[in-house]
Amino acid sequence: MIINYNTEKIARAFQDFYNATGVNIALRRADFSCIYMFLDHSRQSDFCHEIHKSDAGMSACQSSDFCLLQKCAEQQRAVSHVCHAGLTDIAVPLYHDGSLIGYIILGELRNETEFSEIAERVKNLDVSLDNLKEYYEKLRYFDEQKTDSIINVAVMLSKYILLEDMLELKYSSNIEKATDYINANCTEELSIQSISAGVNISKSVLYRDFRKYFNCTVNEYVNVMRVEQAANMLLGSEMSVEEISAATGFSSASYFGKIFKKIKGMTPVKYRNTHKIRP
Repeated sequence: MIINYNTEKIARAFQDFYNATGVNIALRRADFSCIYMFLDHSRQSDFCHEIHKSDAGMSACQSSDFCLLQKCAEQQRAVSHVCHAGLTDIAVPLYHDGSLIGYIILGELRNETEFSEIAERVKNLDVSLDNLKEYYEKLRYFDEQKTDSIINVAVMLSKYILLEDMLELKYSSNIEKATDYINANCTEELSIQSISAGVNISKSVLYRDFRKYFNCTVNEYVNVMRVEQAANMLLGSEMSVEEISAATGFSSASYFGKIFKKIKGMTPVKYRNTHKIRP
């Protein structure tokens, strides 16, 4: 997949996000490499800068970031954790057509952790605890409710980034043919054999290209597309779960529920009750 980034639009959006929240924000590719980062060096970075003075501290930060992004990719949703130095970091996945294409990273949020615990966490690093305490106390405090709100706003921002075409994605002609066919026949019985025959592309090429561009199998991609269609039907209709299961091409309601929960993190019924706007 080739991705072109409109860094001018991204920069404006990230500036607005920071102005509203006071939280540092970055955009990373699916391979974790950085695309764009907005940091207010005058307010938020002294604490981490002090940690990074130590090679061991820098290494620990990189390892912590890797663990956060790995957790985000595995759970396929926004996640947060407390880093090795005691601050809260957040990762929000960016998906396009079921493919993970990047992450929004939010960091350096002070939580309820006391500095005595911070000092214990970094005791093996070659850093000044006096400086670290001074910088820690300057960090803006976020309680659990504020942190949840920040996550919700970041999720909305992730959708806005795609809606405003800040990322332009280009696929191979094989992938375009296959995804168009899947989207057009998503409610029908689909298999790697039927898709291969429908687009006149060998199964081996489809396996290779879906793994390359989407990091998943063809069947996994089909399930994601069906779940997305089912999610819209759950919120936009009064159809039963069983009816939606059949309408979106799943072999049974129980299998539909299993796949839906795996992708969305909750059952279809809970998803409807949680997200549907009631009159």
